[in-house]
Amino acid sequence: MQKLLPALLAILFLAGCAPTSVEPNAETATDNFEKNLECQKVRSDLRDELEYEENLDYRFVDAIFYSPKTNSCLFVADQAGYILGERFCRTTLQDAFTNELIFEKNNCDESFEEFDRIVAEYKN
Repeated sequence: MQKLLPALLAILFLAGCAPTSVEPNAETATDNFEKNLECQKVRSDLRDELEYEENLDYRFVDAIFYSPKTNSCLFVADQAGYILGERFCRTTLQDAFTNELIFEKNNCDESFEEFDRIVAEYKN
C-alpha cells in the first residue's frame, strides 16, 4: 500500500493540472458580460436616436444585449399607437449599430412566445 501511495498522489496531482473545458467557457462568459456592459452604454444614445413617428403613443428600447451570433448589440423596441383609428403595436429586434431589422411582431394580441424564442436564440 505504501508503494502505491506516491503513484496515486502523482496521478491526482497531474489530473488536477489537466486542462478542462470549463476555462474557455468562463472566458467566453466574462467576455460576453463585458460586451453586454458596453451595449448598455449605447442604450441612452439609442433611445435618443429612435425617430419620432407621428400617431405613435410611444417608441422605446425595452432591452439591449450583446449577441454572440451577430457579434453586435441588439435591442428590443416597442411602439404603439393608432393608425387610421385602429390600434397599432409593433415589437422589433434590431441591430443597435446598423438598425437592421432582425425580427418583428406586429399584432397587439399576438403571443410573444415566438418572439421570445428568437431573442433567446440571439442571446446565446
